[in-house]
Amino acid sequence: MALLLVARPAHASVTFDVSPVKANPFELDFLERALKPGGHVVHSRTEYKDQRCSEVIQSSSSSTVDGDHDDTIIASANGFVLGAVRAYNQHHHLILRPDDVWLAIMTQFGLFVNGHAEAVRDKLVKHKEGTQGLVVK
Repeated sequence: MALLLVARPAHASVTFDVSPVKANPFELDFLERALKPGGHVVHSRTEYKDQRCSEVIQSSSSSTVDGDHDDTIIASANGFVLGAVRAYNQHHHLILRPDDVWLAIMTQFGLFVNGHAEAVRDKLVKHKEGTQGLVVK
């Protein structure tokens, strides 16, 4: 006689408490202070100011101060780490999706490859003769 056991998770997510302290609500008032009414989140970035940019021509985000905050993006030099640290320090709930983790990994991998192109070239491309030029007519 064979016995077959099948284990299935009850929920698609894993939730656990890291502290007995109750989570605080997340307030967007600091974002509203950083932006002018109708301003885009990009306006608060140092890079935007350093390059003396005057407008955001196109964006996939609709995050504005007087707009919808459902998909709010907060500009940060290292958003993944800063988000985790801020959530822990200020007792906020933190929801991490697999996409968030993979995006953080791939962003750092891209920066590494850009900084060490010659060292990793043979591992990423099949041709051995270095860079190849492309002429478009």
